[in-house]
Formats: sequence, C-alpha cells, structure tokens
Amino acid sequence: MWAFLRGDPSQVVRFCMPLLIGGLVGGFIVAHVGAGHGVITAIYAGTLGAIGATLKDWRTERGLWMLAVLFLLFFGSVEVCIILNELWDAFRGAQPHGYGLTVDVSIASLLLSVLIRFLFAVARYNFALSRAERDA
Repeated sequence: MWAFLRGDPSQVVRFCMPLLIGGLVGGFIVAHVGAGHGVITAIYAGTLGAIGATLKDWRTERGLWMLAVLFLLFFGSVEVCIILNELWDAFRGAQPHGYGLTVDVSIASLLLSVLIRFLFAVARYNFALSRAERDA
C-alpha cells in the first residue's frame, strides 16, 4: 500500500483497472444518489486508473516519457490551481464547505499526488531507457 501511495509505477499499473472501474462506478453512484460529495474523488480515481492503463508498458516501450510529461504538465498545473484556490479561500476568509467536501477534496488531492509521482517516475525511467537504447 505504501508503494502505491509513493507512486511506484509497478503498483499503480497493477491497480489501474480497479481504480478505473471504481472511479466510474463511484461517479455513477454519486450522480444517481445525489449526495454531491465524492465526485472529485471518483474523477481522480478514474483518471489515475486510465493513465495507469495507458502507460502500462512503461518499462519496455520507448517514447512513453513524452506522454508522461504531457500528463505531468497538465495534472501538475491542476494541482497548482487547487492549492492556489485553497490558499485564496483561506486568505479571503471564506467559510468552510463542510466535512463531506473536505474529505472528498483531501482524498482527491492524495490521488492526484500519487498520479504526479507516478508520472514523474515513469517519465524519468522511460527517458533513461530511450537514451540507453539510442546510445547503444
């Protein structure tokens, strides 16, 4: 479990299908129950599963580092926007939204940080693989 939370690529790829299915089912349930909380977590769980499935050949296929960097730039900027939004709300003294949304955003931020660490590790390893094969 700790390896997954550290963004270990082999663990993220191993759990990509349960994450993808869990995100889809979770989003479906939250949308039909109307609870309102859990949507963000479902989206990021599904996203982590989909990107893990997309990059499952990270050890063997050259050039996947470019796709990982593209995802990293996009989701890194999403994380920066979330952090800046939370800081802006804190500075202007906005009232908290309640515990449900706080838990939802916290779990989604954890999944997003796993995604960013996963993408960084894949990009670094696959870039080294591409250079080694090119130099050989």
